[in-house]
Amino acid sequence: LLDSFIAGSADDAAMLAAIRSRMEKPRGLIPEQGADRESVVISGKEFKVLLASKILPGETKTLSNVKFTGEETAAVVVLGDGDGDIDLFVTDDNSKGLIGKDDDTTSRCLVQWVPRYTGPFTIRITNVGKQWERFVVLANW
Repeated sequence: LLDSFIAGSADDAAMLAAIRSRMEKPRGLIPEQGADRESVVISGKEFKVLLASKILPGETKTLSNVKFTGEETAAVVVLGDGDGDIDLFVTDDNSKGLIGKDDDTTSRCLVQWVPRYTGPFTIRITNVGKQWERFVVLANW
């Protein structure tokens, strides 16, 4: 299943270009949260699988207490199966402020930022489409 998501993203030149051009440092997710997770390499960059699942129309999946290293580029990527619309929102667990979102009309999302400190974030994935989607959530490593 994961291989098909990655293969599908190979055709998304904009997504790959954004990942390739903006990722300057190798690690976002802290070692304690990423060391034992499955790895995926996209355009020479390593990512850890945070979640691989399916999501029903109108459903939201939430990943809490996801920690990224301060002062280093952090990225969250969502790759859906391509036949719907998934939105991605990342918030700071301490301030509850929105860090970034990708709410276009595709099932491929990217939020990238540089955390000021090492700390917890919440990742929220919502299916705003009309059919269920298989998807994977990745964090840079």
